Amino acid sequence: MSCAASCRGRNGSRAITDVCNLLHAELPNGEFMGIAQVAMHQRSDELPKQIAPVKRTKRIADLGGAAVVEVTTQGVPEPEVALRSTASML
Repeated sequence: MSCAASCRGRNGSRAITDVCNLLHAELPNGEFMGIAQVAMHQRSDELPKQIAPVKRTKRIADLGGAAVVEVTTQGVPEPEVALRSTASML
């Protein structure tokens, strides 16, 4: 199979075509296939595992941001704002 035929429809970018050509030159008897669907399936399996820590982190960051808004007034030193924000997240 030619480089153009085996790489067709994958991305179309010049960089992808160049890499494909290099692979074919180094591995002339190699079989090349798209892995996008498999990679996306594996990614979708990981997604729920990753959402929970992100939600927890967002909730903690929201607490810190609310503390900043609450304590920030004219004349309050920045270290005090940072201390209150950090304390609210612990």
